[in-house]
Amino acid sequence: MRLKKYRILITIIIILMSVQIVFPGTTGKITGRIVDKETKEPLVGVNVVVKGTTLGATTDLNGYYVILHVPPGNQTIVASMVGYATVTVSDIEVRIDQTSTVDIEMASKQLNLEALLLQQKEN
Repeated sequence: MRLKKYRILITIIIILMSVQIVFPGTTGKITGRIVDKETKEPLVGVNVVVKGTTLGATTDLNGYYVILHVPPGNQTIVASMVGYATVTVSDIEVRIDQTSTVDIEMASKQLNLEALLLQQKEN
């Protein structure tokens, strides 16, 4: 009786494993690291979005990000953070079940506090 239970269990495991092989994924992944252009230090909290989708991620403490479930084809990502110039990277080739790596260097930009205060006064 025990042997029969093990055979059934092994058969179920084999079937589940073969389903993964027969039905592969339909999306890819974009990953990378974002650093300051001058200092090469990692930037924490950069928003990275796949243009035209709701997919995106935020960089971690080491500047790394991972965007999962990206549709295959050529994609564009936009990286933005307060105090830095927005960076757009186009023609990223995303393939099914593969990872596309896009590392970015972001240049800092000065914030014009005077203009910001005037804009807030107007609103």
